[in-house]
Amino acid sequence: MDSSALPTTSGDYSGNSLSFIYIRRTPMSMPHPSSEALDMTPHRHFDDEMAKMHVLLTRMFDEVARQLTNAIESVVHHNVDLARSVRAGDDEVDDMEVQVDHQCEVLLATQQPVAVDMRMLVTAIKVNTDLERIGDHSANIAKHVPFLATVPSFVYEQTRIQDMGRDASHILNKTRAAFLDQDTKAAHEILPLDADVDRLYKNAFAKIIELGEAHPEYAEGLAYLLIVTKSLERICDHAMNIAESVIFQVDGTDIRHQRNQKA
Repeated sequence: MDSSALPTTSGDYSGNSLSFIYIRRTPMSMPHPSSEALDMTPHRHFDDEMAKMHVLLTRMFDEVARQLTNAIESVVHHNVDLARSVRAGDDEVDDMEVQVDHQCEVLLATQQPVAVDMRMLVTAIKVNTDLERIGDHSANIAKHVPFLATVPSFVYEQTRIQDMGRDASHILNKTRAAFLDQDTKAAHEILPLDADVDRLYKNAFAKIIELGEAHPEYAEGLAYLLIVTKSLERICDHAMNIAESVIFQVDGTDIRHQRNQKA
């Protein structure tokens, strides 16, 4: 049969910039290329590995949120045993951080991601680091619980440490939801909350100094309480970093440092 008699139809099947023309033959039809045949295995592998990493980061979020809650409880109620468990749990977060780092290194070396894929990977690296630092600050809070025995309850009330801890936990939980849902609207709504925590921290700092001058017998415990308040403030800063990373991943917009410029 003369091939010129065979009608042709152009077809564009794209994947990793690959395009080709297929010929539809009549009356006998060629089988249509299946989606599996056209699927780019390397990219599917990248997606699978990112999904695994997402699960691991979710576990990290859950663990650091639990650590933070327990660290705050251990301070307010002077629960040394609970504080000890927070410090022990930091090892698990450290292990997960190493796993995520390793996965990122492998994907960078073997997949050479670009554009959206690269943003996903960069975000995972940043979020991983911020979560590990939140875990470290929670462990640091717990480490100082034994030295707070001399601090009377009225100090916690006047410095509003419990309010500051509650705000930190709330912000971390909202950040977790924004990350899991890839919700940039929620991420943008988180950013102004940093100013509230900063105000609480500054007020707590001033009140602790004032109480230390009025009650020198509590000076040592108050000094450790200053460390606790600073750790809570830093935890919120890392949560803000994660919210910014969500915006970067989804929109490709880098808004780092804009909070400080507006403050």
